[in-house]
Amino acid sequence: MVNGLSKICVVLIGDIVDLAEKEVLFTIESLNIEYKYLGRTGLLLFLETEEMLAEYLCYRCSMVREVTKIILESDFLNLYKNFNLNLFNIEKTKSICVRIKSYEHKYKPEVQKLERIIGEFFYKAGYKINLENPEIIIRGYIISEKIFLGILLAKSYRKSYEERRPSKRKVFHPSSMIPKFARLFVNLSKVEINEFLLDPFCGVGGFLIEASFFVKHCIGIDIDIRMLKGAKENLKFYNIYNVDLINASALKLPLRKIKYIATDTPYGIASSTKGIRHSELVKGFLNELSNYKGILACILTTESNLNQNFKIILKYPQKVRSSLIRWIYILSNYG
Repeated sequence: MVNGLSKICVVLIGDIVDLAEKEVLFTIESLNIEYKYLGRTGLLLFLETEEMLAEYLCYRCSMVREVTKIILESDFLNLYKNFNLNLFNIEKTKSICVRIKSYEHKYKPEVQKLERIIGEFFYKAGYKINLENPEIIIRGYIISEKIFLGILLAKSYRKSYEERRPSKRKVFHPSSMIPKFARLFVNLSKVEINEFLLDPFCGVGGFLIEASFFVKHCIGIDIDIRMLKGAKENLKFYNIYNVDLINASALKLPLRKIKYIATDTPYGIASSTKGIRHSELVKGFLNELSNYKGILACILTTESNLNQNFKIILKYPQKVRSSLIRWIYILSNYG
């Protein structure tokens, strides 16, 4: 690898894998860090970039399971011939274990045997094996007749999303999105950590909660004062203090400057639109937004056709039920 960059494998979570990939790439771009896209096979996204990104991607990206530095790539049947212990460059004072996952059913019976054989290579070379609490995990992935071996750099803490589920918040509202998707859509806005993020339909604060963990400042706007009171309680419940709440209409935004937006536009009987039809609400909001320049926005809506003075960077359908599709848009009016 050139310029001190490494080949890493980002293991994605498979709910919406195309958007999971975008989340990772947009997050790296928001940090202005160099990377090279090497491709994706199934849930495995391969990049050439800085190793230090691994911990941050696992912390910030909700659709990332783990990140591994790839040391060796081989056809599965030629692994033993291609295996070279010296490539791993691990100090012999470190304890290790080998963990391999097969994404191909026919190789799953071989996983334990493979872990044992590779572990024996390290053991015979003088390494300590610790299956319970190793200092270093040799991680492998079998997919498309290939095996990728490397060193696990970071794993995400999935329980944190469960701890912030809408039902566990101080104030619950049925329209609230689960945290991993709220975090995903915030990241799709490409928000930079030293900027502020706006949610103009903030409800009881789901997007704001997730954004607050890595964005310097957030602003939530809602026309319904009851929603804002709920958002205030939820933010306080999680000890979040880098968010301002404003009781106002998204059709007349009380801000002089806006750059990054992530929002779930209200729809359905559980959401308050003050009697305005969803289509008219979205149209009016985009019309108001067109008064600002240099915007990047991730917007969820049931409207399938948005073309009001914005460039559509991404349009992605999300099936809610057989009769309802929500559309995920990433819009920009740069330049």
